[in-house]
Order: sequence, then structure tokens, then C-alpha cells
Amino acid sequence: MRKSKKSQKTYNHLSRRGFLFIILFLFTAISHEYIYAGVLTWGKKSAAFDIFEKKGIKIITDKNGFQTIEMSRKSYELSEMQRYNALYVSFDKTHEGAFPEKYINIVGGSLLKSNFNSVEFSDSVKEAASFEQPQHEVWISPAEYIFLNSEEDLENFSIAFMIRPYQLKRNMELMKKVALFGGKKQGIRAAWENDRLVFKFINFFRKDGIPVPEINIFTQDTIKINSFQRVILQYHENRGVLILYLNGIEQNRIYVTDNFSPSGTILRPSFHPWDKSPLIIGRNFLGAIDELIFANYILSIDNDTGTYGMLKRNGRQFIQTPSTAISKIIELPYSASEILNVNFEGSEERDTRILSYIRFSNRPFPENLSEKEFPFENTENINLREQKAKYIQWKVEFYSDSSGIKTPELNQVKISYRENPPPNAPRGLMAEETKEESVKLHFLRNAEMDVIKGGRYHIYYGIKPYEPLGIIRYKDFIKNNENNYEGVTISDNDKWETEDLRYQNRIIIEITNDMILKNFHYTKKIPKLRMEYPLLQKNIPYYFWITSCDSDWTEDIEFADHESKPSNVVTARPR
Repeated sequence: MRKSKKSQKTYNHLSRRGFLFIILFLFTAISHEYIYAGVLTWGKKSAAFDIFEKKGIKIITDKNGFQTIEMSRKSYELSEMQRYNALYVSFDKTHEGAFPEKYINIVGGSLLKSNFNSVEFSDSVKEAASFEQPQHEVWISPAEYIFLNSEEDLENFSIAFMIRPYQLKRNMELMKKVALFGGKKQGIRAAWENDRLVFKFINFFRKDGIPVPEINIFTQDTIKINSFQRVILQYHENRGVLILYLNGIEQNRIYVTDNFSPSGTILRPSFHPWDKSPLIIGRNFLGAIDELIFANYILSIDNDTGTYGMLKRNGRQFIQTPSTAISKIIELPYSASEILNVNFEGSEERDTRILSYIRFSNRPFPENLSEKEFPFENTENINLREQKAKYIQWKVEFYSDSSGIKTPELNQVKISYRENPPPNAPRGLMAEETKEESVKLHFLRNAEMDVIKGGRYHIYYGIKPYEPLGIIRYKDFIKNNENNYEGVTISDNDKWETEDLRYQNRIIIEITNDMILKNFHYTKKIPKLRMEYPLLQKNIPYYFWITSCDSDWTEDIEFADHESKPSNVVTARPR
């Protein structure tokens, strides 16, 4: 049955509307295909804090594996009971009981002799002893009740101190209490050997009354120079185990038994009954030492007797040095990803404060890049709407109350972002016709908004598929207002203007040798873009394929990930 002209016209109209509806639907679906939002979290109920650099902070992990960050205590104020169970040595000028000639404070011992420089560092509590010359050293006679002078088998004991090496020599002796009896040394020695801190127990532990010549325990982590680090060594008498910590992190543990296992017979530790040798600190050491404790008990790595970052007087003003934590560099999947939100969750007691900072980049940068070269920005002042990045690094500053008793706590860091992946590869590439020294290509327009608005297309060609000899990035070059040549991209403006619905959604571009030459001369000025760029020749087959670039693509290499995968390949042979 034949349709009337009116019904045929209505049918064509409906068909056209249906076709346009399908195009619009596909356009909308494709343009929303890559809108991904992601959230990165660290701390409580999330991934562990990944810290590149920390100064004066400690990371606490609870039984569920959740983490928080707070300030680490910098100095010790012994309780009345602890004062009668520990030898404590500090080097503060203003401390009650300090020796004015050398600013050394001792509890649980007496000074025999001393020679050092008194120096205050940015990461020290007050002053510290700086050992810089061969004659610099401190001799102390421990009190009779300190384990260093015990004539009996020792029970629990701890050794703790803060050190700031200026350089790491092959061998440096930090401290020792060693005496010579019957031609054999006996005692405890702490030193650097082969870039590690080692405690040596020389003829100190006995098996059936016979001394074991040497038992050593080493650190595993790298010792940093020019920053204070906290060292704690514990001996647990009931288990016969030595445990060594560096900055609150366990480095090593050794079971001092006959078979060096938890099931072995515990060896007994003691000094020689006649040993009245002094404790010698700083001999052959190049660096600073402070806050030494030799305790007759287990000194906790989370000792609550210390202070944090109290106010210091500087003339008529006050200064307070914060503790800091700087994250490792966070790398997002794609450059120019949108940063939606940055949230630092913490608990601040009265008079404490947490300040948070962040820096963004699309270009890779080293984790230790100085803040002068690439400053952090305060998160309270930053405008996230303007931030697009691939690399992120955050920093947090912790300030205690003025007395150094309370610490703020960081519970979680959360960064929300929206990925910015490359567009889809163009589809439907065809070689429409060929003639001498030119080829005409057309392909379906990319319907993604960031390609339509500010995006572009690149045409690759060569004599083998997907092995380019040239890339046509610009169809022409025109002079701008500054009288410089500026490239005209192949873009949505090159869509095919036609009434034929089969071709309305296609880009058409004619490749000529003139276009190739202009691209070749342009890339001569930019070494990273240089290629061979052969001219089209009669009866020589060439392969062509294209890519889409979104509005974030530039010639800078860090934005190369905003170019799509290649389209299908077509071949053309100019006539």
C-alpha cells in the first residue's frame, strides 16, 4: 500500500526527529561517561598515614590498625619517685640545679668533668650539649642506687637520649660505661658503626657465671643528620629481651638467652662488683646530645612525663616552634583532575592548634622540594575551584599549649577529587577521496563537552600503521595581535555543513603538503615535537589515524594524558 505524500512527509519528519533524539541521547551519555569522583583518606578508619617527613610528631596505631598523629614529647620532667630511680642529664641554662659553668643539670649522679658547647636548636627543647672538638666530653659518676653502679644482677632497666649528629662517620662513640678487669673490658657502649647506632654489651651477660664476650643490638632505619632523634633501649628482665626504638619505632629486639630465642634460658646481666668507672658521654662524637635517662625501670616510648613545644622567650617576644608532618606525594590517575574538597579532621584542646597546608602541581616534583621553591598554601585561604592537579602534597603544623602540656591530635585527612581522563578515540575515520599531493579525511565528531569546547584533533600519518612519521596538530597558522604566528587547531569548527543527516555529525579536513610543511617548520622550534614529516607523493600509500584532545591538553608533556587513544587506521594513495 502506497503512502500519501502527506503521510510520507510526516514519516520523514518523525524519522528525522527520532534520529536527532538518538544522537542527542548518545551525546549526553558519552559526555557523562568519564565523570568519576574519588576520595583519598588517611588516618582513623582509613588507610595509614603515609608520611615523608616528620618533625616532633608520633603516629599512634590502635589495636584496630587505625592511626592518629600527635606531638611527641621533647623533654622529661621526672616525678618524685622517678628521681630516686633514674640518672637524668639535661643541658638547660635555666634549669634549677644546673651547673652555671657548663649548664648541665644532673639528677641521680654527680659531675666529674665536662667540656662542650651549649647550643639551642630549632628542634631542641632548650639548650643541648654540642660536641665539636676532640676534647669535648662529659664524665658523670652515677649514684649508688642507679643500675649503672649495681653490684647485683640487674632487673629491668632503660637507656634513653636525644641525639643530633652533624655527620655520620664510620665510627663514633656516643657514650660508654666500660671498665677493665683481668685484662678484659666489661660494660655497655653506644656508638655508630657502619651508619647504624649500636649498643654493645661487653662481657655483660653471663651464662652459668661465664661472661658472653659481646652481645650487640642495632638500629635498622637510617639515622638522619642535623635533626634530633629519640633513642630508647629497654631491657625486660622477666623475658630476657632487649628492645631498641628510634623515634618511637621498634628497630630490633634480641632475646638474651642461651639460644637467642624466647624459649631459651635467660642470661643474667651485671656490671663487675668492683666497677666504679664513670659514665663518659660525647667522646669521639660529632653532634649534639640532650635529655639522657638511665632508668631502673622500663621507660615507655609514650612516656607522659615530658613536654611538647612550650613557648620560649625571645627578648620581649615569645616564639613557639611547631611540630610538623609532611605527606608523601599523592599521585592522581590523570593530570588536571579537579580538587573538590580537602578536609583535615582533628581534635584541638584549649590553647592548642593544628594548621594545615597543601600544594598542587601537574608537573612531578621531588618530595623534599623546598617551600621557598614551591610553597605550601594554607587550606583556609585556598580557592579549590581554581585547583586542577595530578600531584598533591600536604603538611600539618601542630602547636601545643603555652606550657607544653597539651597536644592537638590529627585524626584524618580526606581529599575529594574528580578524575579528568582523556576523551574517547574518534570513530568512523574514512578517506573520502584522494588527489595529487592531498588526502581528504572525515570522521565522527567527539560528543564530549571538553572536546567540543576548547578541544582539538591530531592527525597522525606514516607508511606503516601506528608508526607515525608526522603529526598534524594545526591546519594553518595566522598572525595574532602581537604579530606572532599562532596555530589554528583542527576542532569542532571543522564539522561538515550539509543537509545530509548521514554527514551532519562529522569533521572533514583536507591534508595538503602545504599543511604538512607548516607543521614541520613549527616543530623545528620545539625539539620535543620534531619528527620527519614526509610530504605526500603521487602513488605512494600513506596510513592515517587520529586522536581527540580535550581542553586541558597542551604541548607540555605533563598534559599528554589528555589525548585519546588512536582511532582506526585508513590508507590513502594520492593520485
